[in-house]
Amino acid sequence: MFHLISLQWHSCRYEALSYVWGSKDNTVQVLVQSQLLDQGFIPITRNLDVALRHLRHRHESRLVWIDALCINQSNKVEKGSQVGMMGRIFSLARSVIAWLGPEENNSNYALEIMRYWACHVDVDYDSYTMRPSEQSSDFTWGNPDIRLPYQLGELQPVCALLERPYFSRTWIRQEISLATHAVIQCGQEEITWKDFQRAVFCLRWKGFFVSAMGGTRFADLKKKTNAAFDVCATIKGYLSFSYLRIDLRDAQCQDPRDMIYATLSLLKNKDQRLGIESDYARSVEELYVDVFRRVVTGRHSLELLETCELSSKILDIPSWVPDWSSRLKYKDKLMSKWSACGWISAQATMDGGNSIRVPGVMASQIECVTEIDMDEYDGQYYDLLRGLRKLRPSVEALAAQNESSLSCIQKYCHALVGDVFFESYMPPQVGKPKLEECMEILDLVWSTSGTWNELRDSKTLPVEIFLENCESNMFGRRFFQGSNQYIGFAPAGTEPGDIVCVLLGCRFPVVLRPSLEAGLSPTWQVMGVCHSPGLMMGEAIYGSKLPSHYRPVKPLEGPSEYVLYDPKTQTLKTEPAEILMEMGIKVENHPEDSSLIEVLPETLRAAGVALQEFTLI
Repeated sequence: MFHLISLQWHSCRYEALSYVWGSKDNTVQVLVQSQLLDQGFIPITRNLDVALRHLRHRHESRLVWIDALCINQSNKVEKGSQVGMMGRIFSLARSVIAWLGPEENNSNYALEIMRYWACHVDVDYDSYTMRPSEQSSDFTWGNPDIRLPYQLGELQPVCALLERPYFSRTWIRQEISLATHAVIQCGQEEITWKDFQRAVFCLRWKGFFVSAMGGTRFADLKKKTNAAFDVCATIKGYLSFSYLRIDLRDAQCQDPRDMIYATLSLLKNKDQRLGIESDYARSVEELYVDVFRRVVTGRHSLELLETCELSSKILDIPSWVPDWSSRLKYKDKLMSKWSACGWISAQATMDGGNSIRVPGVMASQIECVTEIDMDEYDGQYYDLLRGLRKLRPSVEALAAQNESSLSCIQKYCHALVGDVFFESYMPPQVGKPKLEECMEILDLVWSTSGTWNELRDSKTLPVEIFLENCESNMFGRRFFQGSNQYIGFAPAGTEPGDIVCVLLGCRFPVVLRPSLEAGLSPTWQVMGVCHSPGLMMGEAIYGSKLPSHYRPVKPLEGPSEYVLYDPKTQTLKTEPAEILMEMGIKVENHPEDSSLIEVLPETLRAAGVALQEFTLI
């Protein structure tokens, strides 16, 4: 029986179902009726049919909102309107039921184990910490070095539970994250969402013995645990268009437009203010290009270039637009404590077609690239260590000192670790490796053939932390060496002849590929962004005027997100606009609500910046 519910009524008594549609083959007809219309039949998937039979109360009615029944999926206008209300529908529901499927593979025992873990721990996803709960008398629950005490396939039921397709569905992030109360249901067994979050965090944080997985491959469980963790860690106001491709890398949906629409209620305020609305009458390509245009015109930023990756692009869209429908080859975003463009805003010219003109500085031409094949979930770092040794420079290069006073091994450490050192935070952050330690570990890797276990036991150094950071930056990327002694990690597909540029409005250097056609002006395809020591602190803009002893740091307290630290005077440079003016560059405008600064292209050229215009296609 259909019931009409007003979302203005804040004491709504309905529940909402979060589930996976499954295959549309062999649908089942469900009989429905309402107070206003005659009864009729609606086709539903087998997955929903099984869910309804488990959710039905034996002796009382149950009011549940279900998308397949409450939205006319064939009416694009109605679908767009209803999808736009999904955030409110799930947030106002009395409870959200996350349906995993029927009982199988000892799923009841899996939920029992997870409830047991949950009662022993308190977790904080924001700070990525866990401690024993007040009701737990065992302090080892808070120790990440002590693995969960399971052996001989005892965690196989948990493995099977996390392998269910529910956790890879894009829409569930919004559906369950906005719920005031939610439960995970598998068969007739339930676990509260909060307890499930604690249990997943515990599994990932403490780790487990390989024998506990039974026949499940370590890589498969790691992937599924990460997928469940990503869902558990999602909160309203956390997602942004800038990193949506990374946050949703392992998420799936039937309609690629839903990679945008399914997250609208979870976006940061600055992205919600762009005014994107669900509209299934327009194409995927139109939607993706529109998101980019709104970011550029509304925020004067090229931040969306950070998740462009030409080698993974599927749709017929410009290379400067992220293809949210495809899976990125890398898994982690690059890190930087400053801006390659000195926080100067984009001066983009959009002609309404498939090209965009942007000013920037050509810094280097790529001369050599090194492919590093790595297993995404290599628990013993075999591929990583082999890749690091593949990057070892010549003895002469190691002995050289470049113009920025960085030794060769320092440059490599900055490229590999991505400037997330102990010293990269203010105050220095415990748990991060020191630059000197990283240099010592890298030298050890290059000078020996030791395995992961041998390296770990050889010295009292943070070897694992160093390797984790290296893996984060190396996986899915190529190491490059370019003109002017630049090195770094660039997107997959980067080749010799590509160029590294600093574009106004983008925090990271951008790799461009020439696309020359006879008789036409040069155009460029966006390969993606890169990390290259010597370009990350705005050197292409500041030039030699930037003191070499300055270093970027991230304050852990205070209003400034990124600053430059002067170790000689022990002072912090907190205003990017003031730094530009110290370098002799006139600032036109610096809005209080923006991190980007308006500087005219002619001003930069007058200051000696080798600015040129690039036409991106």
